[in-house]
Amino acid sequence: MTQSLAILLGALGIVIFVRIPRRVMPRHYFELYEVIHGMNNTLTWGAVTIRFGIPVVAGLILGLAIRETQQFVAAGAGFLGAGLLIWPTLLNPESLPPMIRRRETALYLVYGMFILSYTTLGLAGGQMAVFLEEPLGRLIDGELGEIGKAVSSRIDDVVVGLVVLAIGGLGAWAFRGLYGHVQRDSRG
Repeated sequence: MTQSLAILLGALGIVIFVRIPRRVMPRHYFELYEVIHGMNNTLTWGAVTIRFGIPVVAGLILGLAIRETQQFVAAGAGFLGAGLLIWPTLLNPESLPPMIRRRETALYLVYGMFILSYTTLGLAGGQMAVFLEEPLGRLIDGELGEIGKAVSSRIDDVVVGLVVLAIGGLGAWAFRGLYGHVQRDSRG
């Protein structure tokens, strides 16, 4: 599979799996523009975790499937997936409610944070795939005694993955914090 195809399939997977909670768990679904004006009162940590966990899982699956340039492909899928989720609003801002259009700067700030977070979290998933590739290969081959050696030899990948995941998590935390700030501003 080529890198471009993997990025496209990963991005489409992200878009599909972000939309599933809208039907299955509406309490855990929110539109990004709703954050700007405090329109969504159901933005919970569960909703944020689901929304921002999807690119990590997609990056991990892509990374395990392609086995080369995992981080690049996973980050690319996160970036393109985020872009596909917000492009209708960027191309047609008139489709937003008037109260949101008045806060255009905040909207673009949220969208920028969203794209950066999805890219970073996709990268974290790809980094996890790099770490898990050798131990999972040994597990599949039945070399159970060699798994510990494979894990200890890849500890640097774990550290890099945790740092990248922490950066993406900070983006999600900042997103949630911005939502709280906007909520307070819209009430007072």
